[in-house]
Amino acid sequence: MAVIASGQITLIDLNDAKSLTGYIGSNQAKVQIFNPNGNTYTPNWATNNMILTPSLFVSGTATDI
Repeated sequence: MAVIASGQITLIDLNDAKSLTGYIGSNQAKVQIFNPNGNTYTPNWATNNMILTPSLFVSGTATDI
C-alpha cells in the first residue's frame, strides 16, 4: 500500500519551564527634581553617580543569579 500522507508533530511541556523575574535597583532615588529657583537638581547625579544594580531571580527561589 502506498503512503498517502505524512507529517510531524512536536509536543512541548510548558509546565516544566522556569520563569525568570528581574528588576533594576539603585543606590539613590530614581526620580530627579529640578529646582528652577536655584537652578539645581536633586539628587545631583553629576556629583553623586547613580549605581544601577540588575537582579535576576528564578521564580520560587530567593537567590539572585
